[in-house]
Amino acid sequence: MPESLIIEAGYKTPKVVLDKANNTFELSGASFIENDDFYHPIMEWIEEYVKDPNPETVFVVKLNFINTVSSKVLALMVMKLAELNDQGHQVKINWHYESYDEDIKQHGEDLSRASGITFEFIEY
Repeated sequence: MPESLIIEAGYKTPKVVLDKANNTFELSGASFIENDDFYHPIMEWIEEYVKDPNPETVFVVKLNFINTVSSKVLALMVMKLAELNDQGHQVKINWHYESYDEDIKQHGEDLSRASGITFEFIEY
């Protein structure tokens, strides 16, 4: 597994920072992809990371738009991280949302309940 996977934001895709060495894990921007191809290398990286994780994982999600396809992949990502949580590793998700965007906040709340991971909700 490469130590890091960094993808700059595109028009329809979020910025992705998965950096094990610096303990930095972040998705930010907009995600309105039409199929899940964009997320394949990201999911592969996370699957490898789960095999040899850092003692603590803090994942930052700061998405201002999530379409249905992205939402499904994000749920898979969170559930993969929940495996770490279930194994006793510390996992936390910092879920940022715009003050007026109750849909994004609600999505995070639903993922937190489904995964059992502690989410910190950060309004901006």
